[in-house]
Amino acid sequence: MPYKNFVFAKSSGNYVELITSNQKKYLLKTSVQQIENSLNCEKIIRIHRSYLINIDHLIEFSVQEVTLSNGCILPIGKHYQENFISLVLNCTVLM
Repeated sequence: MPYKNFVFAKSSGNYVELITSNQKKYLLKTSVQQIENSLNCEKIIRIHRSYLINIDHLIEFSVQEVTLSNGCILPIGKHYQENFISLVLNCTVLM
């Protein structure tokens, strides 16, 4: 799956659910950390201990949540807020 089709990943116990732009779901026996490390792409960022998003699918955000192109609204964890806001406001991953 090319990263551009990847919208977000959600931790679900011992599994990670990957959601794609065409609404397909893939369930993998791994962790969000392992997915984050294996993708190794500046467009894929951690916003919560349970969520990774593809910044290309970001529609809008506040300090507490993001809205993605598929309509999902996900929380931003307090630990990840500063890094996320910094990345978005400095446009380091948007260009």
